[in-house]
Amino acid sequence: SNSTSQYLLIIRFSLFHCTSGIFLKSSLLHKHILLTMGSKSNKKSASGIPTCVVDNDVLNKNTVGKMDDIGLSIFAKLCGMNRGVFVLDPPDGKTYGCTSFPEVFSTNADVPSWYTVKDSAHFTQSFKTGELTAEQTVDIIDQYVSTVYQSSVGNSDNPYGCEVNGLAKLENCPSTTDTPRSLRQDGDIVKSVTLAGAFVPEEWVTGGRVLSMEEVLDFYSYKEFKNMSKLGVNTVQIPVPCNAFIGVGEIADTITTMLKDVSKAGLNAILTLVETKNADEQITTMTESINDRITAAAKFANDAPAIIAIQLPSPLPSL
Repeated sequence: SNSTSQYLLIIRFSLFHCTSGIFLKSSLLHKHILLTMGSKSNKKSASGIPTCVVDNDVLNKNTVGKMDDIGLSIFAKLCGMNRGVFVLDPPDGKTYGCTSFPEVFSTNADVPSWYTVKDSAHFTQSFKTGELTAEQTVDIIDQYVSTVYQSSVGNSDNPYGCEVNGLAKLENCPSTTDTPRSLRQDGDIVKSVTLAGAFVPEEWVTGGRVLSMEEVLDFYSYKEFKNMSKLGVNTVQIPVPCNAFIGVGEIADTITTMLKDVSKAGLNAILTLVETKNADEQITTMTESINDRITAAAKFANDAPAIIAIQLPSPLPSL
């Protein structure tokens, strides 16, 4: 069964950067309009340059203890992408990384002078044993994420440069267009959890079985949506077969019922259209057929106030 502590493991948050694109649902019936997403800043860098920081709405002293594996969520992401090496600003003539933390990380986090966090492995162990407080833990993570980002070559041109499994965000990210900075009417950044296994099988989530439509509504119930909201989620992403909205079908009816609970919990929704591969239907499906499916999904979304966007499949170059 789902539990509040599990959400930090299965949540897939939307990327928070200056140039992340998503399609606005109300435009799909006419033309595709690409929106520029931005993050809501709590603090600015003095130089006016975007900085990557821990998103405290997601990771803070109250939530960090619910993470089963900080090393996997933070360090495996940055070190695994070969972005773990960094220098300080201003530089001290040394190069640091996952296997070597600067002493200033511990000092800035108010760690006692007799105890210094040496590297990522030591950091993870210190958190588990309680030698670091939750607040100190988040502080050191924030310093690490920020410093790695600032040391990464081409970070300003890389829309994924601040993507740390949904735990970080860009601050001081100016808009270069007149398009809205958020899909949400309240102007907040989109923080979404994917409803894996609901309409597109993901048996690793659902205990090795494919859910019936009745089971879907039990698995993702109003109670679960309320728990998501309490954790800071404001949107759910719903993967759904691309052809689900052609004619009247059980999936579309179930989504309609689900959206009532989504709205009641104060959440919005993004439809993620998935072009499935069947034995009798090649990936080379005719463009007209795919466009018909997208149009049907757009019409469905247009009649559903909770849906704020649709993520489109791209099986053909023409899309």
